Amino acid sequence: MNKSRLLLVSVVVLAIALLSSSWSGRGAKESIEATGLGVPVIGAQSDASSTWFCTAGSAPLDPVPHHQVAITNVGQRSTPVRVTAYGPDGVAGTHTVHVAANEANIVDLDTTFSAAGLSAMVEAPRGAISVSSWLLSAKVGDISQCERESSSVWYFPSQTTVTGSTASLVLFNPFSSDAGVDISAAVSDGIRSPTEWAGVVVPAGTTKVIDLSQFIQRRDQFSVTVEVRSGRVFANSVQTYTKVELEPSPVVTGLRLTRPVANPRSKWVFAGGFKDSGAAESIVVQNPGSSSVTVSVQVSPYGTDQDLAPEPFEMQVPPRRYAVLDLTQEGRVPDVGFHSITVESNQGRPIVVQRRIRISAEPTTDESTVTRPDIATGVAATTGSTGGARNWVIPGVITGRSNTPLAFIHNPGDEAATIKVVTTDDDGNSVVLVENHEIPPSDGLALPLTHESLADAAVRVYEVSATAPVVVEQLVTLNAIPDLAVTSAFPLGRQN
Repeated sequence: MNKSRLLLVSVVVLAIALLSSSWSGRGAKESIEATGLGVPVIGAQSDASSTWFCTAGSAPLDPVPHHQVAITNVGQRSTPVRVTAYGPDGVAGTHTVHVAANEANIVDLDTTFSAAGLSAMVEAPRGAISVSSWLLSAKVGDISQCERESSSVWYFPSQTTVTGSTASLVLFNPFSSDAGVDISAAVSDGIRSPTEWAGVVVPAGTTKVIDLSQFIQRRDQFSVTVEVRSGRVFANSVQTYTKVELEPSPVVTGLRLTRPVANPRSKWVFAGGFKDSGAAESIVVQNPGSSSVTVSVQVSPYGTDQDLAPEPFEMQVPPRRYAVLDLTQEGRVPDVGFHSITVESNQGRPIVVQRRIRISAEPTTDESTVTRPDIATGVAATTGSTGGARNWVIPGVITGRSNTPLAFIHNPGDEAATIKVVTTDDDGNSVVLVENHEIPPSDGLALPLTHESLADAAVRVYEVSATAPVVVEQLVTLNAIPDLAVTSAFPLGRQN
């Protein structure tokens, strides 16, 4: 089994060095549109090529977080993968790795190219490849899916520039022509469009970082829109929290690496969430339209009959503005246990949604019951899925006694879904975590990604298959830092 040994810092050796695994046992895959779920989809092995774009850069911290790209090959044949890194001055170099069938490789861009603040283009001569970005240091860490397609508009619903935080917009142009973008921010009392944000040029083959706090200062919440006026560009957001005091939460620390939304949709689903006195969860809805929109937020506690679920919350979102729903302050949401969240606009109006999590204290519940990450601080911000699929891949899951990785599996449909979750052990043997488990309509499952036959310390890849479309997310807890990441799994698009 392939193991990548990276020497970033000792406290995150496990998180980085073992981001590699093998797995097997996939069944037939359904056909779904590559852009139909709001998240990147893994293509078929028979595809002529697979290209991913990883926009992450770095963060103004000490130590500086390293940008690593995790490349997973879910096909049946080994494939060479070329990684091209881009910085503010152009191409930093190329590096080729051979990713064996059903295994994963990690490329640390900072170490490989002897530079920080790099984005990457990852190219393979066939499909069945998924790629994620990691930003990791001794103190913070987060994960984000890389992109497969560019967009004319990128939306970031939730940004923060309060004292003790930083907010950077990373723009990545790996193409041969310069790109121009316009940036605007929606704040509580209007729209901010500084002249310096009009016609920002991102030269061909470079990465550019925009410090949002230069013009949007001391704001706990604002939304950002990046509109491409010429060329093509990818975008991502890097936010840091260094002893940030946020009411009503105590001090919060952590890093948020957040992929944007390219296509607003009328409905967004988050497979898993949690509430606790030390964990704040909120929903941010951005309205890109020219008229006000009414939004319904349905929270469905796991194991609860849908008829007994809390009444939906209603939000009014002004045009080109945002609205925030703090679920932590809502008594209708149970204090213990996991839940799914469905956000839907009236009359099918397109919206952009992000769920943010801030952990500021140890869990208050019984240690024997897994109800939330067992860490005292951390931040995460995720976008949801717009629909379900029957087959998902969860790559790069860090296991071990010090971590509590979870898969959130939610059934958004009207019929029961029977699921199976598999991975492999260190000898390449298939390990079934759960099989023939039925998830009722609108219900969900929080599945610890551990098994008695698995080694304590490893990074593994899991497959989730279901008889009906489900939505799958992963929760990665970086206890040694501490920090957390919550992100969507990768749907499998077609049979490989």
